[in-house]
Amino acid sequence: RDDGGAGRASLLHVAFPSHWRPERRAGASLLELHGPVADGERLRAASVALTRAMRRKGPFRRHVWSLNPTPSLDRHPDADGVAGAPAGRVVTLEGTWFRVEVQTTVPLPDAGMALFLIRVRVAPLREVLAAQEGRAARLAASIRSMSDAVRRYKGLADGAETLLAELDRR
Repeated sequence: RDDGGAGRASLLHVAFPSHWRPERRAGASLLELHGPVADGERLRAASVALTRAMRRKGPFRRHVWSLNPTPSLDRHPDADGVAGAPAGRVVTLEGTWFRVEVQTTVPLPDAGMALFLIRVRVAPLREVLAAQEGRAARLAASIRSMSDAVRRYKGLADGAETLLAELDRR
């Protein structure tokens, strides 16, 4: 919602969070919501402009991927069992799941608000890689391009080299 500044998340209902606690974030600005994002300085610096664009323009859509040790959609830190396990357990192609969040903003300019929707999709990483030639190489290149901070944020700090070796063999 428009608060005359960076905007605020008035209401959050997140069914399938990915390693964060939505119940603690209601009322946060976009800058605050993206505080934990590794190497996210440019994103945080653009928070006011992004919030304004979300309320007045669009809709906008983006895709955010991650690798997970479970097919569970619920990655809340307090979830029981594997679903809430730390992301750092991804080390091999077998048993790794590709998670995509399709994030869509819908402006509601008359109300001074925007609706932010997240649709989560999960598939076995092997199937995602097999669906199109060259995906393993693109994924490996993406992981190699990440800073150590981003690898930690994405849960790839431990075991990334094992996963990269498997991707290179494909």
